Amino acid sequence: MSHSQIQQVLAVKAHEVASATSAHASASAHGSRQDLSLFFYIFLTVLVIYYSSHRSIISKRRHDIPLL
Repeated sequence: MSHSQIQQVLAVKAHEVASATSAHASASAHGSRQDLSLFFYIFLTVLVIYYSSHRSIISKRRHDIPLL
């Protein structure tokens, strides 16, 4: 699996979870639950972006190290 494929899968999963949470939140009439799902979605998105950028930095570093 390439780096971009992993990033794509993570983004899709985060979107699935977030849409499930927001659907659950709109089913219950509480506005605070809606805010919580929005926060959760933003948190997941940031996590995915951070993880993918961190992964690319690690893989770049690994390529920089000459094989002995």
